[in-house]
Amino acid sequence: MMKCTPGPNILAQTLMTVPAVGVPDDVRKDFAEAFEQLTNTPGYSHELAKRLEVVELSYYRSKEQPSKMSAIAVCELTVDESMVNDQQILHGGFSAFLVDFCGSIVITLWRICDKYPEWKSHVSKTIDVIYHAPAKVGTRIRIVNTTMSMGKRSMTSRTEIYTKEGDKSQLLVSGTHVKMDFSAKL
Repeated sequence: MMKCTPGPNILAQTLMTVPAVGVPDDVRKDFAEAFEQLTNTPGYSHELAKRLEVVELSYYRSKEQPSKMSAIAVCELTVDESMVNDQQILHGGFSAFLVDFCGSIVITLWRICDKYPEWKSHVSKTIDVIYHAPAKVGTRIRIVNTTMSMGKRSMTSRTEIYTKEGDKSQLLVSGTHVKMDFSAKL
């Protein structure tokens, strides 16, 4: 099994260079700094998170709910040996990590764009994951994250992980992630 070794922070680098619709440069800078700081501290899978390549950021008015703003963050990653199980396919635990971490990316993007007052850290309340198909080592995956509901106490994102193979793609994993402010009381 391949060992994860420290490498460049592709996540922070691509946050500053990716095309971004509706995301001002100052917001993008704050956003990149927050994730660079997070991934440079000791923590679960931070070295793997650094390998995520952000390919799209958007902050826009929702078509379904015109009074609400929505955010999208799309990341890509190539499955390697440090992300698979004993059958050499994408590990369910790593897929759940992607739903967690990438869902947090889009929630954080929305909150920074929205100039959310007294921005605070948030913690996971619920993560639901559905596994649809396997992915082997070497598969390029596309992780599409969208805000669903953004309230004062609770925030929800949706994540869909697809293979990225030209015109052919397959849904591998889908999930939802509900978060709340760290200081919120249930």
